[in-house]
Amino acid sequence: MSYKDFSFEVDGSVGVMTLNRPEKLNALSPGINHGLFSVTKEMEENTEIRALVLRGEGRAFCAGGDVSGFPVGEENREKREEGAKNRKPASESSTPLALRNCPKLIVGALHGFAVGGGLSLALATDIRIAAEGTKLAPIQVRRGILPDMGLTHLLSRVVGAQKAFEIIVRTANGGFVEAEEALDLGLVSKVVPLNRLNDETMELAHSIASGPSLAYKFAKIGIYSALENDLEYSANFEGPMISQCFASKDCEESSKAFLEKRTPVFIGR
Repeated sequence: MSYKDFSFEVDGSVGVMTLNRPEKLNALSPGINHGLFSVTKEMEENTEIRALVLRGEGRAFCAGGDVSGFPVGEENREKREEGAKNRKPASESSTPLALRNCPKLIVGALHGFAVGGGLSLALATDIRIAAEGTKLAPIQVRRGILPDMGLTHLLSRVVGAQKAFEIIVRTANGGFVEAEEALDLGLVSKVVPLNRLNDETMELAHSIASGPSLAYKFAKIGIYSALENDLEYSANFEGPMISQCFASKDCEESSKAFLEKRTPVFIGR
């Protein structure tokens, strides 16, 4: 499946989403956004694909917004003001939101640059592996705007408010978060050599795909809900989800495997 600037391939039960605009360091485009929306929407009903990977072609994961298309200069002031006035609520946040709301676990494979809107996409994935030398930054601040595309939310949830502010100020002054610091901060779960990034990412994705997909789906919903709610909410939320898990074929298979002293073979239902 191919879109402009975006491709989607299937490797067994793993779907691989690729930002495919390497000549622009995979800077965001309508084609990339359309591809992400279409694939994540399809994943709501697809039972054959049980894990997803999000990666970037070429020298970077994603360099964020395409600055070359921005209306700059005094001659474009009216166009900028009109665009600001007519901006729709959540219009910039919706692509990361589509990733976050996808029922499949998504592994992000980061390399080169994951900055601006690219950092938003990265942080909207569920587990991230970075190649050595990867640079991360809410780079919008260098253009005099706040970190958009949901990045104020996503960044602060991972590193906390104080560190998020420190990273924003550092970025405005030309800095980046390097891969090893990103690991220490929890922005990524692992740092590997660049030539190992694809293998490590796919190995993790296939491990996820072989697991109990229904349990992963509900865990994803529950974990992200817990960031916004209290323990009582989570306890009440978990009950109906556990009932569905108990009624699943995977739960039955796990019980049989335990009694038979073997490894369970999950089917995602």
